[in-house]
Amino acid sequence: MMKKKLLSIAILSWFILFAQTSIVSAQLPNFNLYFNSRFYDLGSPGMVILDIQTFDVAFDISRIGITLYFPKTDGTIFETEFFGENYGETPLQIPTDNKTSLPIGFKIPERTDLKSGYFSYLFEVDIRPQNTTTYSHETYGPEEATSYGEYCIIFNPEGFPSPDPTSEPTPTPVPTNPTPIPTSTPTPTPENTDGNQPEDTIVLTVTEVALIVTIVIAVVLGTIAVWALKRK
Repeated sequence: MMKKKLLSIAILSWFILFAQTSIVSAQLPNFNLYFNSRFYDLGSPGMVILDIQTFDVAFDISRIGITLYFPKTDGTIFETEFFGENYGETPLQIPTDNKTSLPIGFKIPERTDLKSGYFSYLFEVDIRPQNTTTYSHETYGPEEATSYGEYCIIFNPEGFPSPDPTSEPTPTPVPTNPTPIPTSTPTPTPENTDGNQPEDTIVLTVTEVALIVTIVIAVVLGTIAVWALKRK
C-alpha cells in the first residue's frame, strides 16, 4: 500500500514539474532578427537588430548573440566567433508585455577563402523567467541571414568560381615569303648580228659539196684504172 502511495506521489510530482516547464517554454519571448544590410564586403562591419517581445512573463537574459557561418571555396564551413552581449551577474531584464530592440554588432571575416554568396547565423540566448535561479540555453538556427525578407550576400572577388576556359580559335598562320634560292641562269649564246658565222665554224654550200664528191669519185676511178693497167 505504501509503495503505491509513493509511486502516485512521484508520478504526480513529475506531471507538475513537466507542466511548469511546458508553461515556461510556451511563454518564451518572441525573437525576430534581421541584418542591417543585404550586401557585405570582406572585413566590413555589420549589425543585427533583434526585436524581443514578451507576454505575461518577465525574463532575465545573461547572454545573447549570434555566430556566423560562411561557406568556403573548398566546400567546408567557416564559423566565426560569438558576436553579442554577456551580461554576467547583471542580466538584461525584459518586463512583461514588452517590445524592445537590441542591436548586436559583428564583423565580416577578412578571409580570401570565403565563397561569395549567402551565409547563415545561429542565434543563442541564456534566459530565465524572473524570480527563478536557473538559466536555460536556447538556440535558433542555423538560418540564412536576411535583411527585411531578402537574403544577405557577401562579396569576395577571389571567391567567385573561375570561368570555364573557352577554346579560342586557332590563329591562322600568316604566310611568309620564303627567301628565293638563286638559280643559275644559263649564259645565252651571243647572236651573230652581222650575218657571218663564227670563224671556227665551217659551212659548205651544196655546190661545194657536189664538187668535192666529184673529185673524190674521180680520184677513186683514176686509182682503179692505174691499178688495172699495171696488172696487164
